[in-house]
Order: sequence, then structure tokens, then C-alpha cells
Amino acid sequence: MKKHITVLMGGPSAEFTVSLSTGQSIIKHLDKKEFSVSKVLIDQKKNWFIDDKPVLLKEVVHFLKNEVWFCFLALHGRFGEDGTIQGFLETLEVAYSGSRVLASALAMDKHKTLTLLEHAGLPVPQHIFLESSNKIDKLKIKFPCVVLPNNSGSSVGVSICFSEDEFERALKKAFSESSAIIISQYLKGMEISVPILGEGYLPIIEIIPKTSKFYDYKAKYQEGGSQHIIPARLPKAIYKKAGSLALLVHKLIGCRAYSRVDMIIANDKPYILEINTLPGMTPTSLLPQAALKAGISYPELLKLMIHYSLTEKT
Repeated sequence: MKKHITVLMGGPSAEFTVSLSTGQSIIKHLDKKEFSVSKVLIDQKKNWFIDDKPVLLKEVVHFLKNEVWFCFLALHGRFGEDGTIQGFLETLEVAYSGSRVLASALAMDKHKTLTLLEHAGLPVPQHIFLESSNKIDKLKIKFPCVVLPNNSGSSVGVSICFSEDEFERALKKAFSESSAIIISQYLKGMEISVPILGEGYLPIIEIIPKTSKFYDYKAKYQEGGSQHIIPARLPKAIYKKAGSLALLVHKLIGCRAYSRVDMIIANDKPYILEINTLPGMTPTSLLPQAALKAGISYPELLKLMIHYSLTEKT
């Protein structure tokens, strides 16, 4: 008898469209000989649908508890990646993919993540945490700098500022996405991403944005928006250092099964920017590309993600 997997996608965050693309890719590549597959969609108003049929929350609860073997999370951003949906599934005792509640919540809060890593002696950019724009006048901001929301993903609301005018616009943009923001040191160098799978890391990806100054939303998801070089063109020692740092971050945050750690190499030193607990799985996403370079097909990658999610104890 086939095991029943439901793919949970959508959600109220700004990454709704990306989540749909991730979910559709996962559904397409799950092995239908081994699994029966269904879809649970949450729209941006938090209405629920099972295989496109509108349902009440109590029907979702019954479906998940009684009919589903495993829930594959294709959600991104707030509600889906911050521990909220993980807590819901924990309460129902439904197995699901990726990190559990605490690691998900911690990783979504960039300030807390950077603070933890900094206290652990790991290299992160200098940064300032702000919960109100009223305190800006008291700060001495050095340009260029990076302004970003504290708890959004896919580079939504992120800006690089080279002047006061750009900075003012960036503040409004970031505060429109989050009640708190981070003003970070701008580091010029090679953007890389280190995908984690199980106890090791996959080939490191060098990212060259083509449509933007940095790896923003457009560069991530638009066809041809960026070039990905796998493995990254780094000296062996720096490559190994970046991989080791990524694994350490994954473990410190308490992640499970898989994640993706984004870094920048500046002056031959890797700096940690953030960790993603539910990396994108769209056709242009980094994790599936790195896995393929390692000889792991998309369907096999999904099986490994399920395996590690079920067997790791974190």
C-alpha cells in the first residue's frame, strides 16, 4: 500500500507565489509508485483547501490526523517557516519535513540568529537592530549599508543603500514588511550558499546576480535572474571553511534534516548572512541544483529529505 504524503503550500506571507512553485515542484517529483500525493493549500487569507476543495479547519485536522502519513512543507516566510505551522502539526502528532518549532522560530528571527552566532564566535556582519524608525537620527550610519526586515525571506524588503535618499526609501520598504529591521554592514564579495542535507553539506553554490546588484527576489526567481556556479570557485581552504561553518550554524540553531546557509566571502573570509530552514524547491532553487551536482536526482532528494526528517531527533 502506498504511503500518503500531503504537500502543504501557500500561506499568508509575501512568499505565497514562491511557495506555490515549490509545492508544485515537490508534487511533480514525488515518486508516485511509492507515494500517493495530495495537496493542502492555505490562501493569503488563511482559508484552507484540500486538493482545491475549500474546507473548514476541523476537516483539515481530521484529514491530517487520519489520512496522512507525512506532511511535506512547501511553505515559506511567516506562518510557514517561523514555527507556527510546525507547532500546529506537532499538536496533531503529524510527521512533517524540516526543522521543528524552536529552530524554525529562531532561524526566522534574523536578529536572534545573528546574536546567537556572534556569541558563539562565528563571523557575521556588523549590524544594528531597530524596532522603531524614530531612533534613526541617533545612529551614525555608514554607507553603503544593507537594510532588511527582521523576519521575512526570499530577500523581500531588502535594499543596499549608497546614499541618504536610498536609505530613507529602504527604511520604509523594510518596515512595511516587518515591525523590526536590521541595518547591516555592507560586505562586497562572492555570494555563496551552502545546502545542508543530513549530516553533511552538498556542493557549495556561487551566485552571480544578473538582474540586480545582489541576490534579491527578482534574481532568485526570475528565469535568467542569476547564474549559479557549482561548485563555487573558491580556494580549497576557504571552501572547506564555509562548509564547516554552515554545518555548525545548522547544529547551533538546532535544525533538522536540511537547511541552506547563505554567506558572503569578503577578503577571503566567509561571513554568515542567514540560515533558511525551508529552502526553496522551485525549478530555479539552489538546493535541488546542488543535489543534482552531487548525483542526487530531485525525486531521490525528496526521499532523503523525508528520511532525515523522520529519523533525526533534533
